[in-house]
Amino acid sequence: MLVLSGLQGRVVSLCDDNSLHLWEVNEGLMEEVKTQALEGNFTVLLSSLFDSRLKKISAVCLESARQHLLLGTEGGNIYLLNLRTFEMSDTIIYQDVVMQK
Repeated sequence: MLVLSGLQGRVVSLCDDNSLHLWEVNEGLMEEVKTQALEGNFTVLLSSLFDSRLKKISAVCLESARQHLLLGTEGGNIYLLNLRTFEMSDTIIYQDVVMQK
């Protein structure tokens, strides 16, 4: 679970099934407002267990501009989740680019 500081009353949770859930806290009540799954936004369907493990989210970090969550995967790629829309960005930071730095 990640409390989004600076974004009033918002919490993001990551579940075992690789789904992300956006919660809002209003007047002491916590309500789920949106859900997102990493694999649901890509046109290529993953058929093998090995491929799906490559997109298993293993790290979550709020970028300094607080516009995106950076989702690190077991495969080494980093995906961006737009916090305003709670939709996946088309931008992917590939492992080979990260390793070159």
